[in-house]
Amino acid sequence: MGTLTFDAYQAPNIFPHFICKSQKKSLLLQTENNFINHQNFQNMKKFIIALMLFVPVALFAQKFGHVDTQAIMTTLPEIAKINGELQALAKKHEDQLIAMQNELKRKADDYDKNKSTMNAMLQQQTENALQEENQKIQQAYARAQQEMEARQKEMMEPIYEKVKTAIKNVGKAGQYTYIFEQDAALYVGVGSKDLTNEVKAEIARLK
Repeated sequence: MGTLTFDAYQAPNIFPHFICKSQKKSLLLQTENNFINHQNFQNMKKFIIALMLFVPVALFAQKFGHVDTQAIMTTLPEIAKINGELQALAKKHEDQLIAMQNELKRKADDYDKNKSTMNAMLQQQTENALQEENQKIQQAYARAQQEMEARQKEMMEPIYEKVKTAIKNVGKAGQYTYIFEQDAALYVGVGSKDLTNEVKAEIARLK
């Protein structure tokens, strides 16, 4: 298996084949073009869709804007650092799981080779030991997945807050009534201004 890469958002299938299929969620992430996984991106959309800027303007003076949060997120330099940390953490877990898998395979092969020389009781004991070791690997995988998800959430939360703050600042400065996520809207007309670049600029000023 070659060198594996990770990013802050999504993880493909890389762990031992004997792990239950239903548990193969994966820690590895696709490519740097897939910075935002479906769940995180949907969460980002939700807070933007729900973001109401309480600007005291008359109904006839309402202003609407929209942003492309994916374009905003992919330009943040913090993402590269987060990706690197997640890649290193996932590689550590992968190496540990592969080592456990190889050890289990060695023991299973040894059992198959010597099974005919064992009595029924010894066969049962060996099979039970192999099953227990397999369960330990599955548990290790689950712990690794949980640690990856927790670490990802911990590192991404400040990024989300920074983007949210920038959107609010742009909205208040421009006296916008609502700012929407453009990919979540069924239709974006000429009456809605694209504020993506303004939000990027505001994020730069927040640093």
